[in-house]
Amino acid sequence: MKKYLLIVIGLLLTIPGVVNAASGSVSISSSGTGVVGNNLNVTVTVSSSKGLGSWEFAIDYDKSLLQLTSSSLESGGTKSTNSVTSPVKSKSYNLKFKVLKSGTAKISVYTSDAYAFDDLSRISLSNGSKTIVCKTQAEIEASYSDNAFLKSLSIEGVSITPEFDKNVFEYQAVVENDVEKVNISATKADSSASVSGAGEVALEEGNNKIEINVTAEKGNKLTYVINIERKELSPISVEGLDGYTYVRKAELLPNYETFTQSTINIDGNEIPALVSETIGLTLVAVKDGEGNVSTYVYDDGIKNKYIELKSSELIILPTELKKDDKFNMFKIKKIEFDGIELEGYVIDDNSTNIIIYARNIMTGDYDYYVYDINNKSFIKYDLDLSNIIKNKENIFKYIIFGQIGLIVILLFIVIFKKKPKKNKEVNILNEDKVKKEKTDKESKEKTTL
Repeated sequence: MKKYLLIVIGLLLTIPGVVNAASGSVSISSSGTGVVGNNLNVTVTVSSSKGLGSWEFAIDYDKSLLQLTSSSLESGGTKSTNSVTSPVKSKSYNLKFKVLKSGTAKISVYTSDAYAFDDLSRISLSNGSKTIVCKTQAEIEASYSDNAFLKSLSIEGVSITPEFDKNVFEYQAVVENDVEKVNISATKADSSASVSGAGEVALEEGNNKIEINVTAEKGNKLTYVINIERKELSPISVEGLDGYTYVRKAELLPNYETFTQSTINIDGNEIPALVSETIGLTLVAVKDGEGNVSTYVYDDGIKNKYIELKSSELIILPTELKKDDKFNMFKIKKIEFDGIELEGYVIDDNSTNIIIYARNIMTGDYDYYVYDINNKSFIKYDLDLSNIIKNKENIFKYIIFGQIGLIVILLFIVIFKKKPKKNKEVNILNEDKVKKEKTDKESKEKTTL
């Protein structure tokens, strides 16, 4: 059928009045880079400004670098011969190649022909080509850019200090309290890099640390930081705490489950506060010049810092140690809770458990608790524990005294056991001496006779 179609097309070329009335192309497109060992997808498109009725073309490629693995062309290979029953202005085909090795491969259309559907006029086609750079993955990665610098950094409507320099990585900015968000622009120095952290950013009162991260094509990163200070709403200094101001936004207060949010009046200003009716405490939040928030007890002024210890069942507030005679066997040791120094009882200086005095936030009761310094956990103190320890110490003393007594007895036994032996040895020597003197006397008498 295709053979006859080509004959008809050839005969049409000889008919007077049939002329090239339109133009078109056979183009080739691809990613442009092939990875050795991977597949490369190629698209071949025949198109014309006038409706196509029939066409043919063939492509060629570098077989030392590429291997054709699939094709949607009519031949299933590299040639297309087609005619249609209705005009088309474009038709695309997909080809898949396997990349065999590194090099530069060219895929090109080396012959083509086409005719219009309506008047069978010949369409002049231009033949396209595509150059494919083939590389190994290692070669591709070696060519990646390591440029992770920014080209520019700015905040819309806000000045930053110092002036931007790609080698300076930290900046400062100040905005008024009514500025709730800013728009940060960051332009990368290398088009292959990626940037995160820029765009619209919401601001809290106080310091806002904004990080702009730049990742180079090669994977290395650089981080630019902008510290944006959002001014407080009419800051009120805290008397007795130099450099501190009251937190004026309720959402910035810490969440304590036994307290409810309320407000108090300080110098004619409404300040958010936390109140516990159970223990009759009022708490306020303050922050330093760097925006660090702390909680204090408030009673006609700032009192002590509020510290609560929490377990699965209890919440306690460590307080000043209440001395008690039942702890005479213990030593007093100082311990620090979040910057506050308090005293407690320990068995010895090396003990990791300390008995502290605290208030149960849930009931308001005061009691003693054993606090584990290493694990930062606690349990209610049990008087029986003290008695057990005391009894153990007494038993230990009795054991020591008993051992000392036993040693003394053993020494006496050893001493008296050795003394008879010495006397026996002396008697033996004396007997030997007497015998010798007697023998000598008898020998002398015989000599005289």
